[in-house]
Amino acid sequence: MKIVVINQRGGVGKTTTALTLARIFADEGRRTLLIDSDPQGSIATLLRLTPEHTLFNVLIDRFTLDDCVCRDVSPNLDVLCGNRRTHDAELQSTHMIARERLSAHQ
Repeated sequence: MKIVVINQRGGVGKTTTALTLARIFADEGRRTLLIDSDPQGSIATLLRLTPEHTLFNVLIDRFTLDDCVCRDVSPNLDVLCGNRRTHDAELQSTHMIARERLSAHQ
């Protein structure tokens, strides 16, 4: 099962909702991976994590998930943290897609 919590506006409870759902699933014994794609990186702050690598490294530096996921944050709960560089990855991927589309039309 995959669940995405998304909204363009800030302050609507995305982080709280995502973390609460992840904890509920983990407490039920389901292996859970919480991915924080928010550039604020609030999940890491709330869980007091200081990851060496984040979602940015997976997207841009081509690190593997195994290199970047914080394992066993609590039983059945792993976390892939975001940070302000996550936004940089989004911009870079958007530019790459735009270049590919433009070159396809030449």
